[in-house]
Amino acid sequence: TNEQHYNPPIPECNVISRWATEPYYRVVITSSGGIPAIIRAMRVHSNSADLQIAGCTAFSNLCTGSVSNQKAVLSEGGLDAIRCATKLHPNDEAVLNAARNVLRILNAEIDAQ
Repeated sequence: TNEQHYNPPIPECNVISRWATEPYYRVVITSSGGIPAIIRAMRVHSNSADLQIAGCTAFSNLCTGSVSNQKAVLSEGGLDAIRCATKLHPNDEAVLNAARNVLRILNAEIDAQ
């Protein structure tokens, strides 16, 4: 797609990640389409390790303490995006750590289903 020709939105994902630690902004981000936007960015820029880290970290912060956000990440395809990140960056410890963190959070929701 044409989107691949643009720089990965790493700063934007990092900002979302930082804001997602605050309950108010967590609601703003999720109600404004933040979860599908992160997934799309991770898919379009799958070769960018930095973007994969930022996306996984944003998911971790959005999902910590929020079952509804956990469900949203899972239903929107976030699990596939996280798995893709680990497959494409198998030797990048930062990507793997970010993915492990969010998978631990999501695992509670997966187990409950």
